[in-house]
Amino acid sequence: MRLDGLDVLIMMRREIGLVIENTCTRSDEDESRIIIKNEKVHVNLFFGLSPYAPGHIVIEPRNNVHDITELNADHWNTLSKWIPIVSKAMKVILTEIFDRKVEKIYICSFNKSEEYPVHIHLIPRYELFSKKGPELLVSDEKILIPLIIRDKIVNKMKKVLTSLN
Repeated sequence: MRLDGLDVLIMMRREIGLVIENTCTRSDEDESRIIIKNEKVHVNLFFGLSPYAPGHIVIEPRNNVHDITELNADHWNTLSKWIPIVSKAMKVILTEIFDRKVEKIYICSFNKSEEYPVHIHLIPRYELFSKKGPELLVSDEKILIPLIIRDKIVNKMKKVLTSLN
């Protein structure tokens, strides 16, 4: 049986979680996962305790609203620009890093907390994932990413996206 990067992450997720929780403060984590941050948009790797899949990325048009219906035309223009660019980059970069093809990028928006304004989640679905569609969003198999892989994803995404910005 061939083990690729994603298989290793799945097998190591409990050990990795302990390392991440003990070595990364929230402020360090927030800054180190930023891919693009400017006056229009904030793009970052989701690196909380429960990403839906390795490489889960969040795009936030710079806003202070807490309901998607309150986004204005400028916010939607920003999302229209960045969602396809980030999705295409994710397919290439995450396939390379995890040695498993990204088949689809799911898009969704959750806004449970008043702490965060409206943002969009881009969630990769890898080939051979047993969970697909909405099942991926309710999976108990959350995968935590080691810091070294997180940095690799962020740096490669930065390189591609800043060249297009």
